[in-house]
Amino acid sequence: MDIARLALRYNVPLSDEERRVLQELVNEGSVRKAAIKLFNSIKGRFVIRRVVRKALKHLIRMGVITGY
Repeated sequence: MDIARLALRYNVPLSDEERRVLQELVNEGSVRKAAIKLFNSIKGRFVIRRVVRKALKHLIRMGVITGY
């Protein structure tokens, strides 16, 4: 959730769909709840995790997060 918040705050270059996934993750508070709400299935958590990893890579490149 922290990565999602930072990505939204620092306007990480993501598609509208990816931004919606991160926003829902922040709103729901867990990957599982967000997956069920967005995809009507727990299997959607894999999509959410992929978007979070992409956001993390952008945040590292931008210098917002260091030490990884």
